[in-house]
Formats: sequence, C-alpha cells, structure tokens
Amino acid sequence: DDSHAAIALDGANGTTINGVAAGVADTDAVNVGQLKGSVAPLQTSISTAASNI
Repeated sequence: DDSHAAIALDGANGTTINGVAAGVADTDAVNVGQLKGSVAPLQTSISTAASNI
C-alpha cells in the first residue's frame, strides 16, 4: 500500500517484529517491555488489595 496505512504479516505461525521502539502517542503500538512495566505495578496493587480483604 503506497500510503503505508496498513501492514500485512502473513507468517503461518505468526510473525515476530524485533527492535520495536517504545510507543509514545496514544495511537502507537506498545512493546513487551512497556506492557510488562505497566502490568507489574497493577499486579502488586491487586495483591495488596486482596490481602486487605
């Protein structure tokens, strides 16, 4: 697509994209490091709240 509006990845077993920069804008993709960094504090908060029940 000349507009670069879409990407198609047709790997039979999925496709891994390496070296993805951290997303900044709301419409950017996230990488695994960003996702883990967001989930870890949430898991801690949930565990703390659960132990107070």
